[in-house]
Order: sequence, then C-alpha cells, then structure tokens
Amino acid sequence: MGGLIARYFLEVLDGWRDCRALITFGTPYRGSLNALNFLANGYKRLFTDLSEVMRSFPAMYQLLPIYRALLVGDDYVRVAESTGVPGVDAALAQDALAFHREIEAKVDEHRKDPEYLGQGYVIVPVVGTRQPTLQSATLAGAA
Repeated sequence: MGGLIARYFLEVLDGWRDCRALITFGTPYRGSLNALNFLANGYKRLFTDLSEVMRSFPAMYQLLPIYRALLVGDDYVRVAESTGVPGVDAALAQDALAFHREIEAKVDEHRKDPEYLGQGYVIVPVVGTRQPTLQSATLAGAA
C-alpha cells in the first residue's frame, strides 16, 4: 500500500516538487485480486478471523483492481462498478476507484506542466517475476 500512498502524495499533493525518485517494491499500481479475495472470501488464519476488520479498511478497497477483472455473467467489470459481491462494501469500493482516478487525473494534468516534465521524479519499480498472480475473478452463485 505504501507505493499507492506515495503516488498520491507525489501527484495529488504535489510532493513531486521535493522528490526526484520513487522506488517501490511490488506495488500493485492497478490493484490486486488478492484484495478482492480477502474481502469476498474473508481472511482467517488459525484462530484469528480478520475478515470484518479488513472489510472496514479503506486501504483494502484501494488495493482492488481498477481494471475490468471480475467476470459477472458474460462481461468483465470493475469491482467498484459491480453489485452483489459478498463482503464488498460498494461505497468503499467506489471511493477507492475515485482515489485512483484522482491520481490519474493529476498525472494527466502534470504531463502538460513544463516544470513537472523538467524537474519531476522517476519511478523505479522493483517487481518479482516468478510468483503466481491472479488475473481475474468470477462472481459465482450471485442471485
């Protein structure tokens, strides 16, 4: 989550004026289906059930995929634009998508700013390439 918060700071809060590089480790800039899995199916380990507390964190929703990754019927949709996903608060999901759209809008605005283009920051993403990563999900059994 730190990489997304850093991007928000750099773009929306104009932190780019004081920063020259952002180094991130495995930041899911476009979201992660792991977040959807934990929200919809819960998160239980041994004797601890963190499902409800995780469902209350806006940051969990900000980790949802912002691309069309959820198969509902015959169409792929964004989680924030779907209804009836168990464990997912639609309002929090929509707010989270708005968080990403706010960053994107500022990036678009900054790309027209000569000062930003000349003195902005670079992103150095450090990524893994050999771990399984979910790419889509299916809403099954919905009424």
